[in-house]
Amino acid sequence: MARHGRLPHPLIVAAAICLALAAASLALPSGLNYDQYAWLIWGRDLAHLGLSVHGTGTSWKPLPAVIDALLMPLGRNAPHGWLVVARAGALFAMFMAFRLAWRLAPRGLGVLAGVIAAASLVLTHEWLRRTGVGNSEALLVAFGLLAVDRHLDCRHGQAFALLVAAGLIRPEMWLFIAAYALWLGWRSHGWLRLGVALGAVTAPLLWFGGDWLGSGHLTTSADRALNSTGRVSPALSQPVLTVADEAVRMLPLPAWIALVAGLLAALVRRRLTPAVALAACAAVWTAVVAAMAARGYPGLPRFLFMASALEAVAAGVGAAVLVAALARRKRLARGALAVLAAGAFAFASVPDAQLLPSEAAGIDKVADMDRNLADSIQAAGGPSAVLRCGDPSTPWYTVTIVAWDLGVPSTDVHDRRLGRRSVSFARKRGQWRVVEAHRCHNA
Repeated sequence: MARHGRLPHPLIVAAAICLALAAASLALPSGLNYDQYAWLIWGRDLAHLGLSVHGTGTSWKPLPAVIDALLMPLGRNAPHGWLVVARAGALFAMFMAFRLAWRLAPRGLGVLAGVIAAASLVLTHEWLRRTGVGNSEALLVAFGLLAVDRHLDCRHGQAFALLVAAGLIRPEMWLFIAAYALWLGWRSHGWLRLGVALGAVTAPLLWFGGDWLGSGHLTTSADRALNSTGRVSPALSQPVLTVADEAVRMLPLPAWIALVAGLLAALVRRRLTPAVALAACAAVWTAVVAAMAARGYPGLPRFLFMASALEAVAAGVGAAVLVAALARRKRLARGALAVLAAGAFAFASVPDAQLLPSEAAGIDKVADMDRNLADSIQAAGGPSAVLRCGDPSTPWYTVTIVAWDLGVPSTDVHDRRLGRRSVSFARKRGQWRVVEAHRCHNA
């Protein structure tokens, strides 16, 4: 509650609204995918003071696992808890894109800049589908954009802490953590400098430490990512060019036009504007993803969400700068030009908006698979009955889902049938069912 007549900070109000909307979104088709169930299984391990990162094809991620450990009191509803957190992160990321563009835009054009920034993020390739099924990159974007906002308010300690939190989701953030730590360490002294040093090593320590605790090896996640490239992403014969091409196709075309307009305006004025800095950070992020893809890691589109979000903000600011320049030169009303600019952006974004229904259908498909697998276990008599029947096997992309529903480690569920005493999960006539390889009298 607010005290002494002071209202809550707008960011707190926005976060609360995003959480409420995310909770309400569970009324829509909702389900999780392979990686998200792996995090839930790790969270269950941590809640029982243990950890095993064996048995899955996904890499250990510290923050999702810790959050899921805190959600374990929800029991079988823990997946819904994670969906609320992830979707709230996506909504808050869109709010932060609006807020940052609004703050950085010329006076009187903040709304235009904010709307274009938020719309660009919503229309980003795969954003709706990936955030709808609970991928963690939206939470990463929320932390990253909030860190920029805190930096603008000279809350450097808070900004650094947010970068560290983001670094517990994706390792691409480590370079930015190191750079900000060096800058902050140079400006600070004493205990603050020590705190910065400790924060800088937190992300790699928890990544490698989790691998070591869960497998006995420091590089399990890295090795797994290198070995899974062919399964989770197309073969990259030219990985750098592939990532670069994907980075360009992530945002709608009018967003790129607005971004370039803002960069040209800064070049003409010979000023290093915040929009230029954001675009530069986005380029660095993309380069890191491309370099990792060249090394052999998967360069998936969702790995570029952070870069796309920074570019979306820069696009919103660029559109506002362009409108301000035209209004000054042509002596036209800024409001009228802003409306025209928003209309032009909307019209040019129609091809990207037409892809949203297919992305929503992807969410429905995951929700159906999630629900069907849980129902198939109950129809067979429940987890205990299925486990009494034999060794469960299922296609690789449903291993973690079945393991969670059965309440067993992912190592107890196999991606191929083992011997005669096997209980297989298969999709028949659009529905997932339990197919027994032998007669089971106990189910």
